[in-house]
Amino acid sequence: MKDYVSISVLGGSGVGKTNMFGGIDQAFMSSNVGGTNKVVVKAIPSRYDPKFSIEGTEMSPLLCEEVMEKLDPRRNMAVQKDGVIRKAASGTTETTHFYMDYKFLSTSEKSSLTVKYQDYKGGLISYRGNGLVDEESRKERVEESKIIMNNLYESEICLLLIDGIKLAQYRNNDDMRKQMTGAFDINRIMNVVMDGERRGITIIVMITKTDSDMIPEDLKENNFEGLYKLALDTLDPIKDQSEYMAANYNWNFSIIPVTAIGKGNSVTKKIDGVETSVIKENANIKQENIDIAVLYGIKSALSERVKVLTNSIATCENQINRVRSKMGFFNTKAYRAEIDELESNKTKFLKMISQYMSIVSTIDKGFSHQMTAVRSVCQ
Repeated sequence: MKDYVSISVLGGSGVGKTNMFGGIDQAFMSSNVGGTNKVVVKAIPSRYDPKFSIEGTEMSPLLCEEVMEKLDPRRNMAVQKDGVIRKAASGTTETTHFYMDYKFLSTSEKSSLTVKYQDYKGGLISYRGNGLVDEESRKERVEESKIIMNNLYESEICLLLIDGIKLAQYRNNDDMRKQMTGAFDINRIMNVVMDGERRGITIIVMITKTDSDMIPEDLKENNFEGLYKLALDTLDPIKDQSEYMAANYNWNFSIIPVTAIGKGNSVTKKIDGVETSVIKENANIKQENIDIAVLYGIKSALSERVKVLTNSIATCENQINRVRSKMGFFNTKAYRAEIDELESNKTKFLKMISQYMSIVSTIDKGFSHQMTAVRSVCQ
């Protein structure tokens, strides 16, 4: 079992992945996050520095300074020459991974956890429905797709970002909606992962840009019920397969609306003749639900680890009893060494369970009310 939790972030170009990381900075680094019962979650760039390699290509994680720049949501918030329109952060131009150390603090608990984030450049997800065989950049896309698959296979949490504005714009055209949100590629990639993985994975669909007034009010009613349905229809192959995986392999498939800038902070303007959602001047930028999606994913992943470790403890106990049944006057020393090793493993597993349950308990204490924003599709 890895000593970090791995999160993959997947979505099309312009969906808001970079701004989502800005929301993570705002939630966990720039200020304390508090729910109720005096709970705080903090995060800092980790010094954890393993190498990652695929087919002989070695890749290092971002340095701490690079992580800080990546997560800083203010770095690309630029005022346009008319003094009104502000741009969101520029997109991801290369696939990167980095580590964060999270601290979970409450009046009775104090735990820590390292989280690995894998961010794929949005250009890999095609808006043309051409999948991973776009002839214009076939070699690059094939190499990037290998990195995606390698990391998705190790990930315990997968954040699938889908553009709320595009869901609304193409609400009446299923094929165009899947093309323009990059869902054709996302569905294909995730179905390959589902065919090969038989361990528990948490998939969280994050509907981005829900602050935009380009999304009609009828899609926002009842806690974005209309957008939920459109998102599930757009990702229907993943939803259908997830129901089977949830029943047989403890997969968790959930969905949540998010915004990196906050409700009421965007306005629709025509730029070069195209209606675009932009940030208001002097807006008090505040992420909503990005922190909850991350914490929900961590809670789900650690709960799954606890199940695995509980089974491992039961296996250790069965093996200990079996060895003890063999013990007699002979080979006692050898048997004792075997029992000691099994007892040591059992103690290690119990310690890990205690750490994970402490984090789960802290998340529950501080964020149980906010967790209602997450809608479970199947688990």
